[in-house]
Amino acid sequence: MQMIEGRSKPRMPYKEDALGRDEIEVLRRWIDAGAPAPVAAGATTAPARDTTLPDIKPVVPVNGAVAAIAFDPATRRIAAGSYRSVHLMSLDDRRWIATLGGHADLIRAVAFSPDGRLLAAAGGPSGRFGEIQIWDVAAARPKVVTTIQGHADTILAIAFSPDGSTIASASYDKLVKLWDIATGKQIKSLKEHSDAVYAVAFMPDGKRLVSAAGDRTLKVWDVAEGKRLVTMNDALDALYAVAVDPAGTRVAAAGADRMVRTWVLGPGDASSPGLSAKLAASTFAHAEAVLRVAYSPDGATLVSAGADRVVKVWDARTLREKQMFDAQPDWVMALALSADGKWIAAGRYDGTLGLYALDGDRSGEQFVVPR
Repeated sequence: MQMIEGRSKPRMPYKEDALGRDEIEVLRRWIDAGAPAPVAAGATTAPARDTTLPDIKPVVPVNGAVAAIAFDPATRRIAAGSYRSVHLMSLDDRRWIATLGGHADLIRAVAFSPDGRLLAAAGGPSGRFGEIQIWDVAAARPKVVTTIQGHADTILAIAFSPDGSTIASASYDKLVKLWDIATGKQIKSLKEHSDAVYAVAFMPDGKRLVSAAGDRTLKVWDVAEGKRLVTMNDALDALYAVAVDPAGTRVAAAGADRMVRTWVLGPGDASSPGLSAKLAASTFAHAEAVLRVAYSPDGATLVSAGADRVVKVWDARTLREKQMFDAQPDWVMALALSADGKWIAAGRYDGTLGLYALDGDRSGEQFVVPR
C-alpha cells in the first residue's frame, strides 16, 4: 500500500498512472477483508479450495525411509519406524516379528517405555497435525492403547520420562508438549522456541527436559513448572539432535553447522538462577549436517551420524574420534544405542537398517526393513 500511495519507492503500478483515491480505498478494504478470492456472479461466497492431496501410487514399489529407531530396554528387539508402520525385529535371530500399521504418515520418532511394555510411535502429516500412537507390545498381539493428536504440524521427536508416566513431543510447530500416558491428555505446552523443534530428551531424574531447535538454541526446562531454566546458544545453525549422558551432568547437541558440542550442567548463577550450562567441548564432526547423536549407557562414548553418510564414535569428554564405520548407502535418519552398550542401529533413507557392534566389525550387518 505504501508503494501504491507513493509513500515508498518504486511507485506502483510501475511506470503507469497512479491510482485514484477511490481505487486505493477499494484496494485497502479488500486487503482488510483478508484479500478474499473472486466470487462468481450470483454466488454469495467464494468456492472452498480443495486441499486434498491425491494418493499417487508409485509404478515401482519402493522402500520407505527408516526415520526412527529404538532398542527395547532388554536389548531383545529393535523398532524401526517407516512410512505409516513400525516394524519389530528380534535381536535373538535377526527376524522381523511384527508390523504395527495404521499410522497417519511417516514415522519420525519411536521410543520404548522404561519397562519395555509400551512403544510410542510419532509423526503425522506435515502442515496438518502431529500424532502419537502408543502400543502395548507386551501383549501376544501388539495393540494400540492410546492415540494422541495435539500439535499443529508433524511430530519430529518424542521421549518417555524415566518413570514412564509422561511422554514429551517436539514438533515442527515450534512447540514441546508433555502428555499424560495414562489418559493421553496434554499436561503442558512449552512455547519459547522460535523455529521447529527437532529433538527432545529427559534428564535421568525426570525433573528436567532438554530441547533442540531450528532457532539454533538448546533449552533446558523444569518439567513440573513448564519453565525454561537455561538456553545454550553456541550453535551457528539449526540443531537437529540432542542427547543427555546417563549421569545427567552433560548434554550433547549437533546440527546444520556440522559440529558436535557438549555442555556441562551445574548450579544456577547470576545470569541463570535455575541452572548453568558451560560449553565443555566442540569439534567439526562431519562433512555435512549432523543428524543424530547418542550416548552409550556408561556415558563414556558418543555416537554421531551425518548427512555425509558417515557414522562416527567419539570419546564423550574430549570429542576425540575413536572409530568410523563403513560409508552408509544413504542418509542416516535414525540412530540408537542398545541399553547393554553393545550395539548401534542406524536407520537410513533408502529403507535399510545397519546393525553394528560398538567394538566390532566396521561393516556390520545390513537389513531391508519390510514395506
